[in-house]
Amino acid sequence: MLLFTITGITAFAAEVTAGTASDPAGSKKSFSASNNATHRASQANHANRLIVELRSSPLAQ
Repeated sequence: MLLFTITGITAFAAEVTAGTASDPAGSKKSFSASNNATHRASQANHANRLIVELRSSPLAQ
């Protein structure tokens, strides 16, 4: 339960910081798109790191 509370507070703080709490219909979409793009870039970065690790592992030799 505490995790959900912390997550909710963090999400609200992020919206307030981004200015989306006052305009959820307008700017929230652009914030969400930006957040999604950042998440996809992060996932790609993790995938690339994993590929490098797998290629350099003794099992791949």
